[in-house]
Amino acid sequence: MVVIDVPRADRQDRPVYIGKDMFSGSFRRNGEGDYHCPRESVKAMLRDACVETADACLLDELTVDDLCSKTIRSYRNRFKSKKPGHIWNDLPDEEFLVRIRAARRGEDGKVHPNLAGLVCFAEFGQIMDILPDFFLDYRERLSTDTRWTDRVAAHDATWSGNIYDFYLMVYDRITSHVKVPFEIDSEGLRVEENEIHKSLRELLANALIHADYHGRRGIVIEKQAETISFSNPGVFRVNKAVAVEGGTSDARNSHIFNIFALVDIGERSGMGLADLYGHWKKYSLPEPVISEEYDPDRVKVTAYTDSGQSTANRPKSAQESAQGAPKVPQGDPRPDQDPTKTRPRSGQDPTNCMV
Repeated sequence: MVVIDVPRADRQDRPVYIGKDMFSGSFRRNGEGDYHCPRESVKAMLRDACVETADACLLDELTVDDLCSKTIRSYRNRFKSKKPGHIWNDLPDEEFLVRIRAARRGEDGKVHPNLAGLVCFAEFGQIMDILPDFFLDYRERLSTDTRWTDRVAAHDATWSGNIYDFYLMVYDRITSHVKVPFEIDSEGLRVEENEIHKSLRELLANALIHADYHGRRGIVIEKQAETISFSNPGVFRVNKAVAVEGGTSDARNSHIFNIFALVDIGERSGMGLADLYGHWKKYSLPEPVISEEYDPDRVKVTAYTDSGQSTANRPKSAQESAQGAPKVPQGDPRPDQDPTKTRPRSGQDPTNCMV
């Protein structure tokens, strides 16, 4: 038997394709075969290959007045509570948004929000005008007697529908039924929260920070009695094994990353997934399952919040299921196995942020 290991191409080198047309010549290995990449996936690769992340795209047709003032006020209050003496607290909203990288001045000299400012601070309808596939959904089903025990969806018109408010509305919900082992801190008081709570909130932040907001099916958080899953559009920007090992941070949306980090949401160390496995092992919980799906591109993390869910009975990841199931082709199979592969030519400009 001869085994040839073909490493995953760096995001700056994708798409790797044959022939002269990247849209007709791009293929991706999925299980045992190579399958033609749909146009949507190729565009996602081009966005990820750019030095400047997609959320930096300036929206010249909008102004700060198009954003939700209530969300901006909520963010500024949190910023002030975290940094009470910071000089930015005295700035007007326009200048404050520029400083946190949610907006910048355009060629017309006026301040316009970028894509990060839009998804963080606009209302759902305004976001949908720019990103028609944008969607946020938290689904909680703790009982089989009802369809939903609780639900928070961006389209229900009872709140703004942006990702900052979504985080605030959901972050306590995802940990409300987590069982806490009896622990005492150094002052003799019971520990009400542990690493499980922190990791779940980190997973929520990661789903919002690393999502491809041009992708389909939106961000979906599903909480059940023994599990909670986080899924978002887009695939890993680094090799999955590297992401799980930790220490490498490569945010798909660096401006959203910065906006969240300024108010202590999310971390910059790249250790989120590595810590996840360590914390679940510490509390004798089944190992989390991380899957990467294609067409449409999605990453899904499923964490088990009850040790009663045995490893033997847990649902299999997409990769595990594929090993024992017939292959279902995704896209058109490669017409040949020609190893000749071509990177994007210098004359092709993939930097259009709305590609």
